Amino acid sequence: MFTRAVILYNLGRFEQALAQLDEVYQLEPYGNGQRRYLEALIRLEMGDRAAAMDALEMGAANTWNHHGLYSYVNGKDALASGDRQEGLELIAHGQATMLRDYGPLLKRIESELSQLGATVEAPTPSSSIATTPMPSLTPTITPSAPQATVSAVEPVILVDATRGTGPHVFRSGDFPVFLFQLPLSIQGDVISITAHLFPVDSSASTPPQLQFMFRVPNSGWAQTQNSMGWGETDITDAARFLSDRGDLTVSVRNYGEHDIFIQNLAFTIAAKLPSGQIASYGWTVP
Repeated sequence: MFTRAVILYNLGRFEQALAQLDEVYQLEPYGNGQRRYLEALIRLEMGDRAAAMDALEMGAANTWNHHGLYSYVNGKDALASGDRQEGLELIAHGQATMLRDYGPLLKRIESELSQLGATVEAPTPSSSIATTPMPSLTPTITPSAPQATVSAVEPVILVDATRGTGPHVFRSGDFPVFLFQLPLSIQGDVISITAHLFPVDSSASTPPQLQFMFRVPNSGWAQTQNSMGWGETDITDAARFLSDRGDLTVSVRNYGEHDIFIQNLAFTIAAKLPSGQIASYGWTVP
């Protein structure tokens, strides 16, 4: 039903889209953060800023995902208020982190960014890095171009999946989004994803106050059933978090009061090839 509301919005049938959203709220009264963001956008475009900001605030209180439509609506509001720089950055952030299933809206945002003088850039993987199959295994891999999702203000941090993030500081309240890109597409069926989170202080034992959210392509953001701590963590229901080519988008929130220093955050993906053998992609243990 939410998808129908998106379609009606893209067709310019705002009243019908709002009616569709009302039905969604009645059937599913909880967890309507993203839906409220769409309502906020519709009401803003209908000229009712007060109602739009109310919907935006209500949506933000029902999800910790403050990307995509949330940023875009705030960006539109900033532009209308005369703050061009803030508006440009927020709209670019919204474009870079918005779900691909918003269809025509994404094209329109790209057009708006161009008119505002911003450049929408596509990430380019390094051609010098190879995937890492298991010993004695030589899988056939077909190159595939990455999806263009990153804007000129770089709200998403591109990561070479074969190396990981490297040293990084998560400031208190930070909310960065990482896009782990493989240089080449995965072949076969994904059977597992293992997360590797290493502290700068190797003696650290207290679990970090970090909350991890994984983007589900064409759906939204979700948490894994198992919490992530220092060292290795197997990600449950792993395959649903990967794009068609095997890229992984992860948002990390430092909800604590202190900065957290890491040595590396990386992921290893195991896939079963048609031959029955197992190939490993991404980061490998040194």
